[in-house]
Amino acid sequence: MLTLQNTLLYISPAIIGAVAVRYFVVNNFMFITYRLPATFLHELTHLIVGLLTNAKPASASIIPHKQDDGSWRLGSVTFSNIRWYNGVLVGLSPVLLGLVFAPLIPSQWAFSHTQIKDVWIWLAMAYVLPSAIPSSVDFLIALKSSIPLFIFAAISALLYFY
Repeated sequence: MLTLQNTLLYISPAIIGAVAVRYFVVNNFMFITYRLPATFLHELTHLIVGLLTNAKPASASIIPHKQDDGSWRLGSVTFSNIRWYNGVLVGLSPVLLGLVFAPLIPSQWAFSHTQIKDVWIWLAMAYVLPSAIPSSVDFLIALKSSIPLFIFAAISALLYFY
């Protein structure tokens, strides 16, 4: 049976691998180069969901850009029509990358039954899962949209049950 505990146990090697890469690769150029394909996937999810929800993508880039505070922005997609109904979907769209792995997680698993395919799945997860985490800007877009969406849902529920 697939439980949260089994899932977390199964993906733990991937999480450890992702954290290790993040903290042990200290050279910015090496890290940016390593993350470029995953950044492309992250921004692609924003672009596709933005197109599907009428957010009207205005520009997209996966060219790394050093910001004023010294941090790096690995990619971006800007939109000209973020509204209450699409902001949550556009902002949180990278989570879809994590869902790609859901069918690969076995319903029952133990370290004693590790197969070579598990190692390949963990390597892929360690590479892709960090891209499935929305950025702080993504969360802000989702938050701005979620308040009107919550109000709309609450009013709809009141009308339905009243």
